[in-house]
Amino acid sequence: MDPGCRSTSLATAAAEVGVWAWDMFNNRIWVSENWRRLFGIAPGADIGLETVFARVHEDDREAIELSVRRAAEGQADYVGEYRVVRPDGTQVIAPPVSAE
Repeated sequence: MDPGCRSTSLATAAAEVGVWAWDMFNNRIWVSENWRRLFGIAPGADIGLETVFARVHEDDREAIELSVRRAAEGQADYVGEYRVVRPDGTQVIAPPVSAE
């Protein structure tokens, strides 16, 4: 996937979903504009995995961190569904995601 691809941005906006790609070696995450909106992250802000975890509801965080760690170590595919807490305190459910 080309993170800068205009068609990716248009498709995610139309579907009201966000897309992200994690560079594990540099702990940098590219996200679509819609992902930023869904998570309440300012345009242009640097995003690392800790930024994502900080937005996950505290009751869901441990399970998501474990799932990401196991996937990064090649022990399992990543599967996650969790609540996001925005800076204003509102909560949304992140759509279920999976990655190999």
